[in-house]
Amino acid sequence: MAGSPVDCLPGIGPKRAAALRAAGVGRVEDLLFHLPLRYEDKRSAVPLSAAGGRRLYRVRVTSVSQGRSGRGGRLHRLVALAEDEAGTVVALCWFNQRFRARSVEAGRCYHCFGEALLQRPGQRSSPAGLQIDNPELTMAPEGTLEPGPHIGRMVPVYRRGGGVGSTVIRTALYWLVNQTSFVAGETAAAGALRSHGFPHRGELFRGIHCPPQCCDPALLNSGRSIWH
Repeated sequence: MAGSPVDCLPGIGPKRAAALRAAGVGRVEDLLFHLPLRYEDKRSAVPLSAAGGRRLYRVRVTSVSQGRSGRGGRLHRLVALAEDEAGTVVALCWFNQRFRARSVEAGRCYHCFGEALLQRPGQRSSPAGLQIDNPELTMAPEGTLEPGPHIGRMVPVYRRGGGVGSTVIRTALYWLVNQTSFVAGETAAAGALRSHGFPHRGELFRGIHCPPQCCDPALLNSGRSIWH
């Protein structure tokens, strides 16, 4: 399958395949070597009290409002007030993303990924002390957070390939490396690598594009994991 064209993968039709080919990614093997720029830790949600850097939170939206902001009111602004299980309140804010209003509903629970920052005194735009600008938002059903292409794991972030975004590339690679039939052909160096304790080639690609839950985020993001 490594030599197959990329349009055999889910989510990659003729137009996206042509864009990827123009960027030098024409075969499945080329896409396997399209390595992540970085990884985002979305393995589990943390409380808002643990805010620091970009983190994953589970919140319930309590209200949604729209308005204008910026000089002369040029920016459309959507604000969703939400709270975690401990009752800590956060303002989720999107700018010039009107379409978001159709997917944010009061009373529903969501997984929210972004950087929660303290609002400055005297400049608060909501009753919340914390604010996350332009967060990623996905529905959060009750129960365990199941791993998927975009959540529940160390999520790889890819550079665009000929205009094809990270989300499309991530979906295709997640599907590929999690197939039971996924095999990546070995190279002439396979024996030497194995003698030094390295996994087989297919496991290396699987570890890079879909790291196990116990992996060390620092090693992944510095490119020093065994798979790298």
